[in-house]
Amino acid sequence: MLSYAFTELGDPVTVGDLIRSDGYVQVGRLPIDAGTVADAFDGSPARLTVGDVMGLTFSLPDMKFSGPNVAVKDLKRVLSDSGETEKKIAKQFGLTATELAAHSVRLWDKSFSARRDELAGPDANAQKRGRVSRELKAELQERLDKSREFRSRGNN
Repeated sequence: MLSYAFTELGDPVTVGDLIRSDGYVQVGRLPIDAGTVADAFDGSPARLTVGDVMGLTFSLPDMKFSGPNVAVKDLKRVLSDSGETEKKIAKQFGLTATELAAHSVRLWDKSFSARRDELAGPDANAQKRGRVSRELKAELQERLDKSREFRSRGNN
């Protein structure tokens, strides 16, 4: 109604224009990035990421999060598929389980161990799984290096 009234006064005003800001808007019980909500009202596909929901990190297994933005459903899926292997990998790389899961979503769309098992094959011995793990660790290290370089240049 307000959008229509402003439009009648001159330039077109969308619902997205009315709520777009640098803050958050309350959608149900979640405070969500206002720009993301405004984009959805303006017709952009709605893709909610971890960074769009204020305080979401407190409902995840880790209390901090500095990994890439990924869809919440993908992050939850990979976290639920993660186990001891992922705990060891996360520790080795200085990541939280959530950060490793987010990078895993970006790299493989699945957990580290699921990707390792997929590449090694169902009949793989420990030696082959180890070789594939080293290759995946190298991929992960390359991604982390690029991510850290990007952030060090003042980008988030």
